[in-house]
This record gives sequence, C-alpha cells and structure tokens, in this order.
Amino acid sequence: MFLTKPPRSLQLNNLVHCHNSITKPFLTHNRTISQSINTLDSGHIDEPKKKLSQLFSDRTESGFRKRLMRDERGVYKELSPSMIEFSRYLYEQGYFESDSSVFQNQVFDAACLGNVYGRNFLRHATEKFGCKNQEIAKWLSGSELKRVALFGCPSLSRKAVFSAKRLRTFFKIQENTVCSQCVLKQSCKYVNQNVWNSNTKNLYLPAVMNVISHYAMESVHPQLLVPDEIKIIVARLLKVVVKLSQTVSQD
Repeated sequence: MFLTKPPRSLQLNNLVHCHNSITKPFLTHNRTISQSINTLDSGHIDEPKKKLSQLFSDRTESGFRKRLMRDERGVYKELSPSMIEFSRYLYEQGYFESDSSVFQNQVFDAACLGNVYGRNFLRHATEKFGCKNQEIAKWLSGSELKRVALFGCPSLSRKAVFSAKRLRTFFKIQENTVCSQCVLKQSCKYVNQNVWNSNTKNLYLPAVMNVISHYAMESVHPQLLVPDEIKIIVARLLKVVVKLSQTVSQD
C-alpha cells in the first residue's frame, strides 16, 4: 500500500500537523490514518497544573520546526538489525513518501536514519504502519506482548509512557506491579497513574509499535538495562508484523 506523495512544500507541514494533533482525544474506532495517530497520546493522566504559556510554547508549528531541525548532529545508537529490515519494508511500502528527502537519491540507506531528522520520520512512518494495519494486532503473540508490557516503559517521554500504559491496561496489569520495580520511578511524572479514556477490549497496534520500536531503535532511557529476552521478543515481533502485513495486503 502506497501513500500519495504530497508536494515538497507540504512535506514538513504534514509532520508538524501530525505532531500538533497527537494529544487530541480518541473519538471513534473508524479513524483515518492521521486521526488514528492522534490516539497514541490521547489517554488522560492527572498532572500538576501548568501555566498556559508552558503548555503551548513548544507545541506551535514554529516550535516543532525548531525541534525537528535543530541538533541534527545528535548521536544515536545504531538501529538493531530487525529495525533496519522493518525500516526497509516501510520504505518499500511507501511509508516514507511524505518526505522523500530523508534518503539521498531515493535509495534506502539506514545511515540516513541516524540523525534527529531521520529518526523523527522513522517514528512517524512506524505510527502510520500501526494505524494502517490495526487488523493484524489480533494475531500477535499475547504472551510475548505481555512480557514487554510487564517490563515497563522504554523511556520517560509522554508518548512512550502512555503507549506502555495502554498495553498494561489491555493486559490488566496493575500499574504498581510495574512502577514499584522500575529504575526510572524517581524521575517519572506518571508513577502508579492509570490511563483512562482508552479502549481496553482491543489491542491498539500503534501503541504496540511505539513501544517495541523504542527498543528496536535503542531509544531507551540511559538508566534502563534492557534484557536480552525483551530484545529477542521485539525482533521477533517486528518480523511477525511484516509477515502479517504482507499476508493481509494480498487478500
């Protein structure tokens, strides 16, 4: 399945729009791709009140442009082999067409995903994949996903935390069970807090992809030591979602 390639002048605007809309509430299960992406961060957790200027100062279009373009020299760990293959599949299926400038000469090269700009578009492409392939979630291994959910959150970013909490809610895992053993609890704003207003009957694939891609991209918190068991499960899940996606697209 290929997405229609927009004019180059709209490429960055599309990403900005996706970012600005990520916290809109979840309204229906029959969303379009862009609407579905918004639900990744749509859960609600009680937080300390902030000034209005603090809430919106970094969510404006210009603010996101600055964050996207600054520090492109940032050093990232290399993508895992399984994530490289998954990224290649995303490229072949057109999930990067919203910004063709990520890859030079229109040829897939994992090295082009090693900076801030490339990683942002890789995350966005992964979210789009999750939204377009929701139907395959029911065929994923529940036992393996539950192990990932029990391990905790891959990072302290809002989206990563909310996605991990969505998984725990689906598997009916108590927050205290995970948070009490988490090495990041002293720095986390959401310790023992539940995500509400989320669908607990169905496994939400964009949340799954967000969590496992953090591990596959090595985008985890520096204090977090990921066991080999989780890495193996993540690598296997990435291969499975590709195979399932290929099977569904052929039907």
